[in-house]
Amino acid sequence: MIASPMPRVLVALTAAACWAASSLLLGGCAAGRHYEAPPADEVLRTTTSMERPGIPSGLIKRDVGESLGLQLYVVESRAVDLEHVKRVLADHRAYLRELERTDVLFAAGPTWSADGDTFHGDGIIVLRANSPAHAARIAEEDPMHDRGARAYSITPWMLNDGALTLRVELSTRHREVR
Repeated sequence: MIASPMPRVLVALTAAACWAASSLLLGGCAAGRHYEAPPADEVLRTTTSMERPGIPSGLIKRDVGESLGLQLYVVESRAVDLEHVKRVLADHRAYLRELERTDVLFAAGPTWSADGDTFHGDGIIVLRANSPAHAARIAEEDPMHDRGARAYSITPWMLNDGALTLRVELSTRHREVR
């Protein structure tokens, strides 16, 4: 479990940018295919040493209003051995490219230390999946996890709000996302 909420904030910003770009440029997220929210009995529950009060996720999903309401799954991938992470990195990146090609990968990237200066081998992957169990199968097949270089946890996440600025210069093929 990550102590700091910062990686999730960065994921939210990255995910919003990726979704908006695909909607604007491709006519819809995942070429018009949206995954349904999983049934309530499939929602993963994370237990901690201290139980926290909560609201059933179904109530939140029902009341998104005009917000996007896109169900995604955040994979927090934590290095077990940095040297092993470096050895598996090329295969991991190839796996992510295949997930991207098949519209399963929403966003992915490395995370840094709190001061932003050091890579410890961790990363975040945001998946389009049909259920928490489906997201777990996808995460397990990642060479980082399959070969023991990283451990992971999955959190269901609903993308509701955000903004994106996209600039594409056609003559130079320069693109910028803010």
